[in-house]
Amino acid sequence: MKHWVGLSLILSFFILGVQTQPPDQPRLTFPLSESTIQGSVNIVGTTTQPDFQSAEISFSYTGGQAANWFLIQQIYQPVNDGLLAVWDTTTIADGSYHLRLQVFYNAGRVEEVLVSRLRVRNYTAIETNTPTAILVITHPVDTLPAETTTPIPLTATPRSTPTAFSPNPAQVLPSRLLGSLAIGVGAVVLIFILIALYQGAHKQG
Repeated sequence: MKHWVGLSLILSFFILGVQTQPPDQPRLTFPLSESTIQGSVNIVGTTTQPDFQSAEISFSYTGGQAANWFLIQQIYQPVNDGLLAVWDTTTIADGSYHLRLQVFYNAGRVEEVLVSRLRVRNYTAIETNTPTAILVITHPVDTLPAETTTPIPLTATPRSTPTAFSPNPAQVLPSRLLGSLAIGVGAVVLIFILIALYQGAHKQG
C-alpha cells in the first residue's frame, strides 16, 4: 500500500509539472543576427501560444527610422519551430537590415522578437567573418614547369670523314699525256724526214 501511495505522489508531481510547463516563447531560429543572406530566405521560428491570434514578419533598413518597417508575411496559424515566411531579398538593395517577428494575442498583448544586422549580399561580395585557412602553394613565374614531359637531350651526330684512297697506277696524268703526244709527233716528223732523204738518195743514184 505504501508503494502505491509513493507512486501516486510521483505521478501527481509529474502531471502537475507537465501542466504547469510554460509554452514555447515566440522566437526566430533562422536567420541569425549578423549573418549574411541572399536570394530567397526561409524564415524559421515559433509563434505557438495558448491565446495566439496572429503574427507578422517585417524588416527595416539599419540606420533608418524606427517606424519604417516593411511587411513580409502575415501569419494566422500558430507555428512551432517551422517555416514562418519566405523572404525574397533580391527585391531590395544590398545592405544591413533588421528582421522582426511580432506575435499578437487575443487579450491585446504583443510580443516582439528582433534579429539585428542581417547582411543582404545579392549584388556585392560576401564578407567572411571567420577566414578559413586554405593552403595555397605558389610557384614563381620563372620556376613553373612548361611541360610535364622529360626533355630528350640532343646529341650531335659526328660526320663521317672520307677515307683517302691510294693513287691509281693506271691513272694518266696530263703532264705524261703531253709528253707522250710530243714523242709521237717527233717520231712522225722523223719518219717523214727519213722517207724524204731516202727518196732523194734514190733519185741521185
